[in-house]
Amino acid sequence: MTKAPVPGKLSSHLFWDVEISELDLDRNAGYIIPRVMDYGNWDEVRYILDHYPEAVIKDALVKAPSLQKLTLNFFHTLYKIPLEEFKAWNKLQHAFWER
Repeated sequence: MTKAPVPGKLSSHLFWDVEISELDLDRNAGYIIPRVMDYGNWDEVRYILDHYPEAVIKDALVKAPSLQKLTLNFFHTLYKIPLEEFKAWNKLQHAFWER
């Protein structure tokens, strides 16, 4: 299996906590997609939307352990996914500092 490296179209600052050369677009989609949707610019978000099938994007966002509220609400509205289905939303509901 060949590795699909993260292209230069995605800024390295998005992946400050990992070695970007070790990321694989397909194998690490569940990590890459939420990170870009939370912190990427419009061109980076468009790249993700064009590169991955909608089902992969939805799955990655629903399973993401954390997302910003703006990201959650945007994709809740775009894909009509109930907020309760997002793992990150459920985590936010139990965060005592958010109350």
